Amino acid sequence: MNLVQQGYSRDRAIIQAVEKHRALDANQITKLFFGNLKHGKRKAQERLAKMAENKQLKRSRYAPNEPYVYYVDKKSGQIEHLVAVNWVYVWITQRLHTWETLYYWDYEIDLGIIRPDAFCGIKNTVTGKIKWLFIELDRSENKFDKIEKYNRYYAEGLYRGQWWADKAEKFPQVLIVTTSEARLKKIKEIIGGQKGFAAMLLDRGEVK
Repeated sequence: MNLVQQGYSRDRAIIQAVEKHRALDANQITKLFFGNLKHGKRKAQERLAKMAENKQLKRSRYAPNEPYVYYVDKKSGQIEHLVAVNWVYVWITQRLHTWETLYYWDYEIDLGIIRPDAFCGIKNTVTGKIKWLFIELDRSENKFDKIEKYNRYYAEGLYRGQWWADKAEKFPQVLIVTTSEARLKKIKEIIGGQKGFAAMLLDRGEVK
């Protein structure tokens, strides 16, 4: 495959990724598709600008000092929230071990009493086992009541019969991601010592 063919193939992959994830910002696309290139950020900016000019992608900013967000059809009504959730996707995919693959990723699956922001499955290609994660992005100062809902979901066995339950070695971990140190501290206080929950900080695309 020559350089031109590689470029077209990458363009198609970018469009497919943007379509699948509803919206990706320029920094996310850079990490996913240009991260291994020297001057990858500049090359990503040039290519994305060209794709927008050719109407292969649409773009807009939700704030003047933020990078462009790219989408295919209609802009999500909660695009800032969606982009933040997609940083978790980027973080997970960038840290997969060589024996792991991203088996599943979807948004807002309906669990009846709760609807996680994302649901993720990571497969061990050696053992065939799948680790599942419910992902919650919390950016508000409201009462965080989802922990008690997940506890009820587990305790009452409401997950039984779900298509993924038979593929799960154990009940999925709940990963709560927030965007401020103060909120992280608060959520960790709410979690306490309960097993199955983890809280992390999302800071400029890095989960800490």
